[in-house]
Amino acid sequence: MQFPRGFRSAIPAFFLLFLAVASLAAQGISDFTFIHASDVHAPEDVSVRVTGEIRDLGEIEMTPYGIKAKAPSFVVVSGDLTEFGGGDGAWDTYMSYWKDFPEPVYHQLGNHDAPQFVNRPFLRELYGACSWSFDKSGCHFIGLDDTIPHDPRACVTQEQLAWLKADLKKVKPTTPVFVVIHHPVNDAYFGSPYASSTFLDLLRPYNLVGVLMGHGHSANVQRHFGVDNIQGGAVSGPLPKCVAGFSVVDIRGGVLRVAYKAMGEPTTSKGVIEKPIPERSTYPRIEILSPRENGTFKEGRLTIKARVSESEKPIVRATWSVDRESFDEKGEQGENPLECKDGIWQAEAKCAEWVSGAHYIRVTFVDQKGTKFTKCVRLGTEPPPSRLIWRAFLGGSCRGSATVSGNTVYVGATDTKLYALDKATGKTRWSYPTGGDVCTKPLVVGDTVYFGSGDGKLYAVTTSGKLKWTFPAKAGIYSSPVFADGLVLFGSDDSNFYAVDAKSGKQAWVYEEPQYSIEVTPFVDAGVVYFGAWDMYVYALDVKTGALKWKFQGTGSATEAGAKRYYSPADCGPVASSGKVFVADRDSYLSIIDSAGTVAKSDRNCIAVGISEDRKAVYERKPGSGLEKIDLDGNQIWKADAEVDSVPAAPVEKDGVVYAVSRLGLVQAFKASDGAPLWEYRATPLLYVLSEVEVSDGAVYISGMDGSLTAIKAQ
Repeated sequence: MQFPRGFRSAIPAFFLLFLAVASLAAQGISDFTFIHASDVHAPEDVSVRVTGEIRDLGEIEMTPYGIKAKAPSFVVVSGDLTEFGGGDGAWDTYMSYWKDFPEPVYHQLGNHDAPQFVNRPFLRELYGACSWSFDKSGCHFIGLDDTIPHDPRACVTQEQLAWLKADLKKVKPTTPVFVVIHHPVNDAYFGSPYASSTFLDLLRPYNLVGVLMGHGHSANVQRHFGVDNIQGGAVSGPLPKCVAGFSVVDIRGGVLRVAYKAMGEPTTSKGVIEKPIPERSTYPRIEILSPRENGTFKEGRLTIKARVSESEKPIVRATWSVDRESFDEKGEQGENPLECKDGIWQAEAKCAEWVSGAHYIRVTFVDQKGTKFTKCVRLGTEPPPSRLIWRAFLGGSCRGSATVSGNTVYVGATDTKLYALDKATGKTRWSYPTGGDVCTKPLVVGDTVYFGSGDGKLYAVTTSGKLKWTFPAKAGIYSSPVFADGLVLFGSDDSNFYAVDAKSGKQAWVYEEPQYSIEVTPFVDAGVVYFGAWDMYVYALDVKTGALKWKFQGTGSATEAGAKRYYSPADCGPVASSGKVFVADRDSYLSIIDSAGTVAKSDRNCIAVGISEDRKAVYERKPGSGLEKIDLDGNQIWKADAEVDSVPAAPVEKDGVVYAVSRLGLVQAFKASDGAPLWEYRATPLLYVLSEVEVSDGAVYISGMDGSLTAIKAQ
């Protein structure tokens, strides 16, 4: 709530009385001040000056409100701590800004802290996890990491949601709660509104005062899904988008005031938000009675039933929607009416018209003032003949693909574990814990499973889950290992490419020339291993010796004028056949490289490549265009209309069928011979799938950021 300055100055006594009466939460909340900083982007030079101003800050005039704030008690930083992640000493540089700070500083990550170099291991070193919470003067503060290892999109991972649920159990409903996160809750970086609701629904019963966020390099407040998203500006600027600076947050007398202090100014000059802290949550209690969470429906219709209570204003209407993708809260497209009968709002849904698989339903209630309140539920539709074999849910999000070997399915998760599941039932047989995110596709050779972890170790465990050995890199391992000539080959965020003896775990050789992190799955062809790095280059090394055969600067990095590292050929592994290497880069260029390491051909609008089973053709993932099959000279064989996008997940061919999966979990199958569509299935309810599928023995396995591993029939 913001008031014109003239109104406040004309009747200050009434204004203060109104705030004091309206804010019953003032009881038990002592006055304090803290700093909300965001978007530091180390090693930006201006950030040194701005953090220095925070260090030296004492009492400060909050000019827009005519008050003097106390010296700050602590600092929260809401993401984008670094520009390209923490490599090349960037994390140490960032932390040096806060060294010997007089107040505690609490850090959270942003989308710049993950794609090129993953900062989550640093967060685990600081807090033991990627989430944190603390209490101050009667308020509860929660920090959630919404980054994804080696991806710019936003997701609150599954182990954090479990942590959040447990943390909130210790919080009273009247306690004011602040959440520190990087993206606003309606940001398309989350993929779908359901992704935001997965953590907002946990917070609804509590007294959520606001989300302290960054990302937009502005200082403002945005009201989304009933939550005040308070953006903290940018420590790094840059001009003219935003004057570098930080926000001062003052709580006194039960009133929240936030104002922005620009670099070099003696006082805060821009008011952001001023409102009483409520006594408790005013969000109504919404119960979805049908369908039940994770219910499965085999018939062509289902009944939606919901009820609402504890609403401050009368509810005048209600709607439901399925698989809504738009974050536009005002839009009504796709909304269907619910009718109220004896206090239950209900409708019939024709789910036979939906694609088989996972979905979500959102119910929306509208009160007399036009305010909307929502809640979501997940379900599955499996009309006969059902394609689903099983769906399992793990303790963390699945960033990497699964691997099938024998009667076991292996997959890693962000809760630091490798899981081994029964191939027939999806039941967990065992799990192996590490010290970081397990985001690599497991490699199985004989009786040994090899996988990397964000703790910087390559693990070798038996197929029964017993440790054989570990190999230490100097930073997190997010590059999926491959096997060739008795060696396990992989890259690391430490910029090195390693060859390790598969039996002993001893280093055979290491290639140290790359100048930044390596996340891709390497590709071996005819005694040569190929990989791209975030230093703009593709490398070709001799498998046995690690000797360089050639390196090639990616087309995007070579042609873009600035920030060339952004466009590296580094987030989808290359494929090779008959002396030709095919690689896509972040600038959506496909480069075809010949045996001499020079470009033979390049093309636009390709984000990922996969190889055909016979290695005589290549599949291109072309956002907005579809799936394309080309020969080894780059000539089109066929093109299919597929729901592919900017996720660099490779198409996969197996047994004459090629599979592609969209970022929101739609799996599509096509005939490899001519691209004719065969079937489609939704593996997640519009929640991220960021890796390629695994296909084995007539089944397709899809791992999702919702912690799901889904097995479906291939035919």
